Amino acid sequence: MQISLPQVLAVCWGITQVYGAPASSQPASSSSTFPPFPRPTRYITANDENGNSYFYKDINTTVAISYEFGNSGSSQSLAYTNDRAPAQISNVTDIKEYKNVLKNPPESLYRLDGGANVWFIDVPPKGISPLHRTISVDYVVAVAGALKLQTSDNDTRILNTGDMVINRAVLHSWTNESPTEWCRLMAVITTVQPVVTKNNGTLESTLPG
Repeated sequence: MQISLPQVLAVCWGITQVYGAPASSQPASSSSTFPPFPRPTRYITANDENGNSYFYKDINTTVAISYEFGNSGSSQSLAYTNDRAPAQISNVTDIKEYKNVLKNPPESLYRLDGGANVWFIDVPPKGISPLHRTISVDYVVAVAGALKLQTSDNDTRILNTGDMVINRAVLHSWTNESPTEWCRLMAVITTVQPVVTKNNGTLESTLPG
């Protein structure tokens, strides 16, 4: 079972401010309602027919929001995607695929065809996700702010700016514990083979609700 972006945004980052009880009885300030970060810039390189290298120009370098949920300001933005591994990059095949995908962003965090998605994720203050699992390997970097990662055995780690986690299809939850500061993540999410455990069989993607 794949987990869709609308599900994730609904259940995770916007829920306490959009659907559920407010995180605070005080009205949210403008600094907490909208992320303070500029839209990320993404450059793509390529090779021409003679093997000369250049920056690909036929695409906006500003990464647009793919999904925005409610009025919390939480969002996910697709910075790149490819549809196979190893990637096919001759004749800018992958970039053409990415441009087509941007017209209709995927409703899944990860691809089933062996490719990868690269996301920027803006998490609001007090944003929290329930315990969930995706059958993928996620290379997650905190590029601004801090976020707490908790696994199903209740162990936790704090990702501060510049920290990274390799998240390997585990049951986990995310929490932005700051009452005022946003967090921005960059995540490369890749497909994996079925994850089989000795006593619990094949694991599946899960999301409560």
